[in-house]
Amino acid sequence: MRNLRWNLVFIVAWFFILYNLERLIAPINIASFMYIYAPLLTVLVITLPALYNANLWVLFAVMLIPFFGLKVLLNYEIAATNLSITITEICALGISLGLSRKVGVALGTLQDEISQIAFGQDYNGIRDFNIEQSQIYREIRYARRKGLPATLLAISVSEKSANLSLHRFVEEAKNNITKRYITSKVAKLLTEELHDSDKITQRGNHFVVLLPDTTWENALGVINRIKTSAEAKLKLRLNIGLSSFPEEAFTFERLVETAEAKMNSVIENEEKLQVQDAEISNGVKIMNGRD
Repeated sequence: MRNLRWNLVFIVAWFFILYNLERLIAPINIASFMYIYAPLLTVLVITLPALYNANLWVLFAVMLIPFFGLKVLLNYEIAATNLSITITEICALGISLGLSRKVGVALGTLQDEISQIAFGQDYNGIRDFNIEQSQIYREIRYARRKGLPATLLAISVSEKSANLSLHRFVEEAKNNITKRYITSKVAKLLTEELHDSDKITQRGNHFVVLLPDTTWENALGVINRIKTSAEAKLKLRLNIGLSSFPEEAFTFERLVETAEAKMNSVIENEEKLQVQDAEISNGVKIMNGRD
């Protein structure tokens, strides 16, 4: 962002100099079409990814073709006594091209980062549930075949702790970006707190995590550790539903359903508490008003 700001400052300053070049240096009389061609070239390079991502020298060489074509078409002398002016014009176009390319690259990078936050699905290497569910299924099938324990977690962010109540329409866009930013933070937290052998996936707006060779009792310790870390590092409270194989479910689908049902039950209880808190608060206000 800082580089983009300075690049914009430089390009504005440069065009101020270009448009006052003849006043600053009296003998110079650059071609009049330069005042249209240079800004047009700048706009095209900034707005078209194919241009600002192209090789600079190739782009510079291509840019000179219409430049010399216009010089010939409009009867401007190129060499002889006007050689110094032609070189000055080429340098001016090169500076315009270089600055506009930097601005274009910076804007493209910023757009990619915003898109990744707003619409991206891959957080810190965590893949989508629909992609990874076959691997989780194989792990559960392996546990069933070998008689080993396994635990599945369904994890989401508490709406109350995230404080995401924003206005509609424009505010919904901010809400979406904020949610995805928080989700990316939770994803990073999960990758830090869980083992490499644990399978972490994203399913819709929550995460589904498989803890291989983990009993129900050991999973409770993992849940407590994740919750404590989320509250300490992110100031977020997590809703976590747990389903254990083979005690609570025997199939992959049933494990996912059970874990998500428990997670949703926690969310529903939290929403009921929010409603109760609001009703109590309104009741207190009414009583105070009567007093």
